[in-house]
Amino acid sequence: NNTEEVILYSEYQKILASALDELSEGKREIFELKTVHGLSNDEIVKKLGITIHTVKSQYYQASKFVKEYLEEHADIRAKG
Repeated sequence: NNTEEVILYSEYQKILASALDELSEGKREIFELKTVHGLSNDEIVKKLGITIHTVKSQYYQASKFVKEYLEEHADIRAKG
């Protein structure tokens, strides 16, 4: 049912937004630059003036948190 899918998608979007709200500003920015805007690690380094290690570390931590948040609040299980 298309209506149910739209409602479910909207609910998942709200849950994702809540997860992102719980991230620190830096982690959220890196996560969004990489996942929403499609920037590479190198592009994020140049844009934010931080080290590659910081980008990788912050992105890993943010991704892990978002995954766990979605598993807990949206009953979404990641593959693998």
